Amino acid sequence: MGIDPGRSHTTEGGMARIYFQLSEPPPLGWPYTFTIAWQAVEYAMKRKAGVESDSVWIECIPEEVEPYHIEQIEIAVAQTNAKYRERTQQQAMYARRKAEQELQLQTKLQAMGKTCFPVEQLAETSQAPRRFSFRTFLPRWMRFLFLGK
Repeated sequence: MGIDPGRSHTTEGGMARIYFQLSEPPPLGWPYTFTIAWQAVEYAMKRKAGVESDSVWIECIPEEVEPYHIEQIEIAVAQTNAKYRERTQQQAMYARRKAEQELQLQTKLQAMGKTCFPVEQLAETSQAPRRFSFRTFLPRWMRFLFLGK
C-alpha cells in the first residue's frame, strides 16, 4: 500500500481525499467488507474513508495522515483481508460439501436405477434397447417403494 498522489485531490475546507494504492485490485465483495470494518474502527480523529477501484481513500487534512489515520487504515485493511479470506474459505468448504452431496445423490440414483430397471443383457445382435414405458415403470416403482426390492 502506498499513497497515490496522482489521484489524491483537495475537497472543501482544506480537506483532501487521499488515495492509498492497494497491492492489487480488490475482489468482488472486498470494498463492502472494508466499509463494515471501517465503521467498526473507533478513534478520536476518525474521518470518512472508502474504497474506489484499486485504492482506499480517506478525507482528511493531509498533515493528519501519518499521526492519526495510516495505522487505523492499515488495521482496517488487515481486518478486511482476514474476514474476506475466512469468507472465501467458508464458501470453498460449502462448495466442496455440495459437490460431495451431489456425487452421493448421483451414486444413489444410479444404484436405484439398476434395481428399478435391471438391464437385460443384449444379445450380440444389435437389438435396440427397450423404450421407457410408464406401464412398466409404475409397478416396479411401487414394488421398490413398498417391498424394498
